[in-house]
Amino acid sequence: MNRATRPRITLVTSNGWGLGHLSRQIAIALAVGDDADVTMFSFSRGLPLVTEFGLRGEFCPGYDSPWIPGERWNSYVERRFQHFVSESRPDVVLFDGVAPYVGILNALLDFPSISAGWLRRGMWLRRRTEQLTKSSAFDFVVEPGDLASEADHGPTSRLDSVRVPPVSLLEVVPLLDREGAAAELGLDPDLPALLFALGPGQPADPFDARKVALHEALEHDAWQVGVVSSPLAPADAATAPNGVQLRGVYPLLRYLGAFDAAVSAAGYNSVHELIPAGVPSLLVPKSASRTDDQFARAAFLADRRLAMMAPDDNLALVRERTIALLGAEGKELRESLSRIDRGGMIGGATEVARILTSSPPTGVRETGREEWRQPGLKGMLKRIIGPRGVKLVQRALGRAPPRPPRHRVSLDPVPDADPAHLLFTSDLAVVSSASNQPVEHVLPGASDTYRQARRELLDEFYDVV
Repeated sequence: MNRATRPRITLVTSNGWGLGHLSRQIAIALAVGDDADVTMFSFSRGLPLVTEFGLRGEFCPGYDSPWIPGERWNSYVERRFQHFVSESRPDVVLFDGVAPYVGILNALLDFPSISAGWLRRGMWLRRRTEQLTKSSAFDFVVEPGDLASEADHGPTSRLDSVRVPPVSLLEVVPLLDREGAAAELGLDPDLPALLFALGPGQPADPFDARKVALHEALEHDAWQVGVVSSPLAPADAATAPNGVQLRGVYPLLRYLGAFDAAVSAAGYNSVHELIPAGVPSLLVPKSASRTDDQFARAAFLADRRLAMMAPDDNLALVRERTIALLGAEGKELRESLSRIDRGGMIGGATEVARILTSSPPTGVRETGREEWRQPGLKGMLKRIIGPRGVKLVQRALGRAPPRPPRHRVSLDPVPDADPAHLLFTSDLAVVSSASNQPVEHVLPGASDTYRQARRELLDEFYDVV
């Protein structure tokens, strides 16, 4: 396709605690290939990983950033994204995340000709359903398929959307053979290997199940145990001779051929990589999951002999099923997986790419700037009196939140840590290495006009020395 006539696509991802949103968008970008010019705008510190796939993008600090007061964060995001869209001039924007940010939605209102979409997976728990009112802010909603969709009775199951097959990197990233994968990971291809991908979870998660399952796995000396540490998490070394630390391996699915079994959480991406790849898996759904119904997903797949399942709050069952996975039941599960038809288990990335590059709908979303609607009487009152009225009422009731401090920053390096040195850079590698520093990342190859506009935002949103 002629470069001058190719559509321009911007893929936006929320921050999240893992890499699920980012991985789905990478899969879609790779499926798009040369059919469009793709840029990414992400709140995830995992964004530097996109460079490994020849993609480019811009990082934006998330709402938990200590450098911008929380009450101003959406205004900051709105201005950032307005400038980004003016620079990259996309024909379509696709957001992947549970909670579309008000700053992104308000910025899109200034560009009514852009087709705006929400990649919204299903299997929602009945929490945070107020986010679903934001569907009206988009021209279209795409729901990636789920292997357990028959068990989806959550709030999204009754909403209109364009439904596509599951979206997985497995569709666009080739797997290494057993020998090649084992060699890169430091495993012996002639010995059985367990992939242990049961992460520590979000901060404050009581994840004793991880300790129990890992202890049982390492007790089996005949098995090698590859212990995964996310690129976003601190090192977590295995302590037994048969444990192999897999630090920062991404995408992990490239190496699935090296493993004979897996212990994993029951999140969307993990399930839609392990099962289509035919890896016998013990799924341990997280009871602390705020939106994703991991329990329903894991239970459905276990009932159909596509996986084993043990809830993370049943430690005895976690121990029992881990032992079973490494024994006869694991072998039976592998045979069961070898007989299934995997044809419909992937394919969503290609289908979403087709939607994005073939004149997706526009002009459907609502107009008007507002703090996107909340359901019920409380939401109605907020819409009537507006943000300023809400603050006045909160103050009168003594419930006004304290104004968060603005940390001072310097645009030049200083010998001590106060004020912090703000990094204004196009280097994505800095994003992951400077986790304790404020970073204003600029899209690589951006124009001087864009860079100047971004510099002018600094004084508005930072306390600059």
